[in-house]
Amino acid sequence: MFSIDRKYATDNVKVAKSTITRYVGIEKDGDHNVLTHVNLKVFFNRTLPYGKATNIVLTAHVIPEETEIVIRLNTESYLLVYCSIGKVHQEMPPKFERTHSISRELSNLNVIADEQVTYEGGFFARVNATFWNIEDTSMNLLLSVPSKSWLTERTRVIPIQIENTNADPRLKMLKCPNPDLPRFVTVTRSLLVQTVVIKSSKKRIKTKYRWQLMDLTGKTRYATFHTDYNVIFLTRYSLRFYTKYELWRNHLMLYVDGKFEGQKFAARCYLNVAMGQVEAVIGGGAERTAQYSTGLIMDGSTSRDYSKRETDRQFAKYYWNLPRFIIPAYSFRPNYQYVIRLLVEADDNPTRKSRMIQTVQMVEEPLIQVMIYCVFNCALDMYSPQSKVRLKAKCLDCGGQTLSYQWYVSGQLTLTTEDLTMFIRIVATTAVVRLIIQTEDGRMGQQVKHFKKNLGPILGHCSVSPTTGTEAITAFYPCCKNFHTNHLPVEYWYYAGRVLLNSCYDCSCEVHLPVVSEIKILACDSFLACCTSTVKVQIAALQNVTADTPEDVWNYLVSEPHHVLNLVEEGYYVRYLQTLQSVAAHIHHVDTANELLRALSVSDTCTRSSLGKLANLTLTLARQLKPIDPLEHRMLTSLVESLNDNFACVYKYNMEYLLVEQPFINVTQGCVTVYDIMNRLSKQAPRPPKSIYSQFVAAFKNGTLNQRIVDKLKEEINNFNDEDAKFRSLVWLNSKWQTERLYRFLGIARAQGLQPDENGDILSEGVALELQCFYIETDRTYYIETSDSMHKVEFEPALLQELKEGSDNWICLKVISTIRELNWWYPEEKQPSSVLLSVRIFHTDDNFRVEVPLRKSHIRFTTIIGKYKPAQDNPEDISEHQTTRSKDLLEDKSYIDGRASINYDRKQLPTFKSKDNNHEEYEDLENIDPEERVSDVGKYTNALEEGTLTYMQDVLMYRIVLEQLTLLAVRFTKSTHKLHVAMTINEPPLFSEVSASDCFVPENLTSKTLLFRNNCYEDKRVYMAVRVWGKNPPNPKTKTLVPNGPAEFSFIFQMRSCDYWVYSKPLDERYWGHDSCTPSMIVNVSKGMRCTCSVLGTYTSYVYTVPAIVVIVDPYAHVESNPAIIIIYAFILAALVLWLLWLYMYNSIPPSKTVVCEMVDMEETSTRDVHDLLIQVKTGGRDNANTTASVRLSFFSTQRQELQFTLMQDPEHPDLLRNTTYILWLRTRDIRIPTKIAVSHNNNGRFPSWYLHRIEVCDVQTQETQVFVVRRWVKTKILVLTSSLIFKRGDVQFVGSWFRRFRVQYETVWTNWALFQPVWGTWRETNQYPSMSRFKRVCVFVSKMVIIYSIIACGHGRTTVESLQKDRSVFVPFSEWLFYSVFCYMAGILVQMFYEWILLQYA
Repeated sequence: MFSIDRKYATDNVKVAKSTITRYVGIEKDGDHNVLTHVNLKVFFNRTLPYGKATNIVLTAHVIPEETEIVIRLNTESYLLVYCSIGKVHQEMPPKFERTHSISRELSNLNVIADEQVTYEGGFFARVNATFWNIEDTSMNLLLSVPSKSWLTERTRVIPIQIENTNADPRLKMLKCPNPDLPRFVTVTRSLLVQTVVIKSSKKRIKTKYRWQLMDLTGKTRYATFHTDYNVIFLTRYSLRFYTKYELWRNHLMLYVDGKFEGQKFAARCYLNVAMGQVEAVIGGGAERTAQYSTGLIMDGSTSRDYSKRETDRQFAKYYWNLPRFIIPAYSFRPNYQYVIRLLVEADDNPTRKSRMIQTVQMVEEPLIQVMIYCVFNCALDMYSPQSKVRLKAKCLDCGGQTLSYQWYVSGQLTLTTEDLTMFIRIVATTAVVRLIIQTEDGRMGQQVKHFKKNLGPILGHCSVSPTTGTEAITAFYPCCKNFHTNHLPVEYWYYAGRVLLNSCYDCSCEVHLPVVSEIKILACDSFLACCTSTVKVQIAALQNVTADTPEDVWNYLVSEPHHVLNLVEEGYYVRYLQTLQSVAAHIHHVDTANELLRALSVSDTCTRSSLGKLANLTLTLARQLKPIDPLEHRMLTSLVESLNDNFACVYKYNMEYLLVEQPFINVTQGCVTVYDIMNRLSKQAPRPPKSIYSQFVAAFKNGTLNQRIVDKLKEEINNFNDEDAKFRSLVWLNSKWQTERLYRFLGIARAQGLQPDENGDILSEGVALELQCFYIETDRTYYIETSDSMHKVEFEPALLQELKEGSDNWICLKVISTIRELNWWYPEEKQPSSVLLSVRIFHTDDNFRVEVPLRKSHIRFTTIIGKYKPAQDNPEDISEHQTTRSKDLLEDKSYIDGRASINYDRKQLPTFKSKDNNHEEYEDLENIDPEERVSDVGKYTNALEEGTLTYMQDVLMYRIVLEQLTLLAVRFTKSTHKLHVAMTINEPPLFSEVSASDCFVPENLTSKTLLFRNNCYEDKRVYMAVRVWGKNPPNPKTKTLVPNGPAEFSFIFQMRSCDYWVYSKPLDERYWGHDSCTPSMIVNVSKGMRCTCSVLGTYTSYVYTVPAIVVIVDPYAHVESNPAIIIIYAFILAALVLWLLWLYMYNSIPPSKTVVCEMVDMEETSTRDVHDLLIQVKTGGRDNANTTASVRLSFFSTQRQELQFTLMQDPEHPDLLRNTTYILWLRTRDIRIPTKIAVSHNNNGRFPSWYLHRIEVCDVQTQETQVFVVRRWVKTKILVLTSSLIFKRGDVQFVGSWFRRFRVQYETVWTNWALFQPVWGTWRETNQYPSMSRFKRVCVFVSKMVIIYSIIACGHGRTTVESLQKDRSVFVPFSEWLFYSVFCYMAGILVQMFYEWILLQYA
């Protein structure tokens, strides 16, 4: 709690007494009046010097030892002494010393007093004083005994005289010069302190000012600041200094001095600083559940001393000595409750303290420790319904796990994000907020907080004096009293409408009013919970305001009683700004407005309240001067520059923290409205030359745009010789730069979603509700037209029958028309029209939650198009294409948000025009085609496209992307000749289609509209081609000029769409969809656009223009065949066929060797017949499949006969190479099929091991064949082979599975088409794929490529004019690709069969 008594806020003497009586002891009732015994005297010289130190002596006859006496000595602007003597805990200055001769001490100190010394023995104290105010005429001496309330205070007024020599110039402190009435301030607010220089001459004083924060009597200096002006801004928490003595607690003096031409001057400001409250916080809340087997985190670091910054250490000591620590696991028993207490107290004042008690329930199940952290509007567990509550979730022991959040407010699941930001507006006085956090491993934790509703100060009343007066001249003093709150102090904010005028803590605020009927007052506590009051006033408008010429305006401003220059010098800034605002309401010409800016330039504004006044001044001039021409645009830009400078000062001194909260929300909203207007004006301003524009855009996109670059561009522009280009470029550059500066300053407003102000001529939000309930009549169509004349809804019989409940024909129709101002910060891709339509059909209760699909019917409505999908998102998407071929659709005027419009004459240097002429030009818009004004507000406002056709063969082509179920209207505004127009989707139209098109544009037209609707559920590219009308296609070999040409035309692409709001998506994924709504094919939409939807819900419809994209074409190019290319191709093809045949016949045979061995002589004992066996030994195609060793083959018969044969090899010249077949012809009696074979080698040479693919044994006599499939590496061991694969003559048997055979065939043939190692790859034999020679692969691959190339070339045929239009490299239809694939594959098979037939016949 603050130690300030509310009822003494305006009584300074009483405040001092209250401060004194806070820390006193209690004396006995029998004590005498000690003030008489003390007999305190003050001695000083008769004339006190100005600006020089002099001695003031205080004497006391006795100083009591058992009583505390408080002494206060001050003038109207100077506190000399404020101390306690007697029984004190700490001695305070000045020090009283004992003396036996007070007269001698006065003589030693050069004090010649008029008052006679009544006692010589006693105590004296010397005060070194410097007087800076010649208007001080007396000193007040106040003596009091805090411990004896029945004793009357002793007050004495002592006359003084201060010499006034060398008192020119001198300083006068505003608002806080009197120590008896110190200025009440809070440490959590920034502070503006201002002095006024009083001088006799008109010479302007330029000097450095030194500001020093001291204690009350100037004994201790806390901080020093230096400024160039007689104004200082003290940021938040800069007054948080701890005084040495209890009597001076929370009281400070600000001392300012300066020197001009050797003359020094100074002044003093006395401050009473209110400190913030203290809050003890334990992580987890008042009730908490924790797991006993984990460490218990005790976190008190979020406890707050609201007198300190959040980032500072809040308290020097905590109850547990540390702000955060961990109690080890198993320190508590499960299923028990434990009570933990935390006590914190302010470092400078033990009386400012807070205590919190937490109950911890220990459990066994795993839990996480959760904490709700207060960000805004939740301090002390209280909230204001007028502001958003901002909470942040924290997990104290979750580590890096992924967390899920659930926020419940009063039992309702509200959000699932880490932060909770929302208005809490409930009937109950307490809002219960529960946070549940769950980790990915399944652990869970929660915290519950109870927030009490803080309605702000209550039970007070406000008045104003006087109650009548004159606009801008009369000073009104509002006064509010008896407001009660637990969160002192109460600050009062005064408004005229939405404009913030002033604020203060007492009744000393001075306000100057415009013509209003009441003053709005916000009474806010220290946490900005506010209540609203009003007081009635009667204001007479300013009389005799002459604003016809610039001289009249200036003379009025510098004449009495409202001399604005004097107001600035005297420090009356409130009246100064209100005077300018009042005069601005009479301004109608730009040159008179410039005089107003001249008066504004004499002062630099730097407060948050001046932000709102400058924004209001800008809006007033924009309203008074509309429509806006370039000169007025330049003037408004200068005014916005002053607004930006004020913003820069606000950010410099960290005063932006409350701009989006009460009481500054209206200030920021006014600035947002100014930005909205300036952004629209800057978008329509003519652009500068390309060099200036390119540099600005490059810096803008790179994020390097600053004042230095803008100044550099200004220097380049000033070097232009063309005055028109110079003026245009400077207006554009200054407007763009100042608008961008304002955009940057309003970042905090965009984050909170502020919209432009709804006052004045800006379209405000409005709702028209139509509700009708009745019994349905069969086959009757019902129509409802909204009362705002914006919508007409058609309810067909099928629709009503589909949505009625059962057989009951009772039904209710509710139609809601909403006109709203769109969020200026909203992303353009999600921004609908400002006109909304909601349709609900129900039986008794409207329980609409999501959109309702219509299965058997449709709903139709017509909407009057007002504002068309405005694009106000900044930064502007600056595109070169927008202005490459485009011009203004309306160069004279275009509407700007109901406030300002703009006129740019590109042919003449802008000069001053009378408002009457401008008004006539503005009214001429009524005579223009209504569709000319459609979509004048949008992303593309300069979308008119112009074209010229010189020859009959010329074709101009354009394209655009048309969204699903969207209508494209092509509006031709000019055509000198009759034109062919062809429009196609996805593919550009062929030139023959353009010539054959029956769609035409007549010559010498003024308006022609073509409609094209995309009925598909996906975006499509639409092409439009234009050529001069002709009966026959033109001859491509010659160029024919257009008769009476060239032909010129202009058109604009206009998009029309109907959308509905998708309620069925999650809250953060909802969007405007147009997959169920289609616009009708209506040429003219000036009387409304008709939409048909198959869903029931909320709708919007809009029309906007987009620029056309030019497609470069070369129509009717002359195409001729080249015989040389055909001959070369035929020659290469024939040579390639012969070369492949030669390769295939002579270089595709794998190496082999045949050896004949007669084994009959070795089988003398055998009586069996002699058989011839052909034994084929095949090596594999793998790397290193060859061998340098001699190979031994052992054959075993069924009668256990063995026959061995050795294949002798020279290691330097082996026969068994890679992919080699070794044929052995044996004549034998004993060996028969089936047989067994043992394979081994002698391990000779460098590479003895080899890969054996297979062995085939063929009996010539019996025509049997035994196959040994090996596919193994043969090393030193003997490899014994057996096989049951025996084939007789005429047998057909597949070896292996069908899938393996398919893969073998695929490898040998198809992979060459797939370009998989066709020619150059190294071949590796596997268990699945046999060897294939490189020659084979070359033949197959080249053959396939030749076949494919030949077939496709023949299929496309000769090149024609139309074939040149088809871009096959971009896209080939699937059907065409499938046809060529099958055809080429079949042709490849036929060619392969042809080669095989040749080989079988001749190889």
